[in-house]
Amino acid sequence: MTNTECSICYENIDELYSKWTCNHNFHKNCISQWHNGCPLCRCTLIKRLHNCSDSESESESDPEYPQLNILNIDQINNLFDVPINSRHLYLMRWKKRACIENNHHMLIKEPFCTMVICVNCNLIKTFNRLH
Repeated sequence: MTNTECSICYENIDELYSKWTCNHNFHKNCISQWHNGCPLCRCTLIKRLHNCSDSESESESDPEYPQLNILNIDQINNLFDVPINSRHLYLMRWKKRACIENNHHMLIKEPFCTMVICVNCNLIKTFNRLH
């Protein structure tokens, strides 16, 4: 297989898309709903996606948008989920609307408070319990 073939559909990739820091490339449509790490190497460190930013002028070194995910998403996934019928209470309060509008992978967990994580943007917000 060449570097320009998608490892999911085996078709040629016209526009390279890399979601994780491992830089394996796929068609954006083939990999967009895959949230369990790279299917080739299982890398879980998500790249910062530039379309998440509120403004195009944000610096690459902006500490509000870190390059690497400092959380172990596998461990976060083991925490208790907020009930499905209560998740909207937290998503309504999520200030970065681009995450919601672009259908990012949002984790809503309850370790001690409620924690919402946009896996795509590597952002975390905590809330007092609302449900």
